[in-house]
Amino acid sequence: MGYVVSPGFIDQHRRGVTAIAYKLALRDGVTTAMDLEFDPITQSFYTRDVYERRVVEDPTRPVIAYKMLALQIPAWLRMEGITMGSDGMPIDPSIAWDTSYADLPAMHPRTAGAQARTLRLAREHDIPFMHVIAAMSYRPAKHLGDTGLAAMQERMIADITIFDPQTVTDNATYTHDSRPSTGIDFVLVSGQVTVDAGRVRDDVFAGRPIRFLPEAPRRTTTAK
Repeated sequence: MGYVVSPGFIDQHRRGVTAIAYKLALRDGVTTAMDLEFDPITQSFYTRDVYERRVVEDPTRPVIAYKMLALQIPAWLRMEGITMGSDGMPIDPSIAWDTSYADLPAMHPRTAGAQARTLRLAREHDIPFMHVIAAMSYRPAKHLGDTGLAAMQERMIADITIFDPQTVTDNATYTHDSRPSTGIDFVLVSGQVTVDAGRVRDDVFAGRPIRFLPEAPRRTTTAK
């Protein structure tokens, strides 16, 4: 199935990790170093003293825990067989469709910028575009099975993104988490233009769910 590149939230401070396990974790992109935990309120990284004080004084305070150093991400993107994934957050259906990006509720910047960031990093670190494009499109489609999404050819679903490889850039940050990416001029979903000259159309709803008919025997078993 390959590897999934998706920075997560891992906190092992109180688990007694051995030195050998720690070195292996660092090699695999998992770290418990305090300089990788960020306070979004003060916009600063934690120190050990600050961390211990916050645990006592404000135990529910939000913490952003980085799974890997930024300089490690290009190395992960170069790996063969990866699948690039993002657990982008859904938007509450009560929010009006024409709500501006600036007025959307707070969310993680990966929701707006994960794909464009992957392309930007490929450009900046000389990673072949076809390698990361396959990681963002072909391989996820193959993981889902026979959905008609894995290639651009006749009788396949026309989900197509047209971008400028020289300018495509993510713009979302933790401060401006829903800021749209730039350099993506057109997007077609099921053959319908949903992004036209960089503008998201509010009159097209072309997306459709991927469903599988019941099978016998089942693909999964009930956990006990």
